Amino acid sequence: KVMYQYLDAHPRLDSYIRVAKFEHAQRHFEDARFIFGKSLSDLGDEACNEKLFSAWAKFEIALREIGRARELYKFGLQNIPSEKCHRLYEEYLQFEKQHGSGGEVDRLVLDKRRSYYRGLLEEQPANYDA
Repeated sequence: KVMYQYLDAHPRLDSYIRVAKFEHAQRHFEDARFIFGKSLSDLGDEACNEKLFSAWAKFEIALREIGRARELYKFGLQNIPSEKCHRLYEEYLQFEKQHGSGGEVDRLVLDKRRSYYRGLLEEQPANYDA
């Protein structure tokens, strides 16, 4: 109850993550999931941050909810601008190397290279070496 009052007094992303980690430590897993979801609804665009999706996915991995973690990573990567989610992408790549198939890892690496080369071509359209 005190932690929920803390959220009301300090509605910031760090507060939500701290309370969710507290609930996880107390083994109240459904409450921790509720807090992560509540942060998205309460904070809106401020919560759409790689820090939130990283913490939430790590929580799901700790509970061995691999499918949920995969969906969280994908949702985060789709909804956060690519220049702000480098760490989340690296974590997702490591996650897929551990829990995914070889084809999925290959697809991720190819997507990263493809976006890199598209960026080069946007900067210099006449660059034929890219």
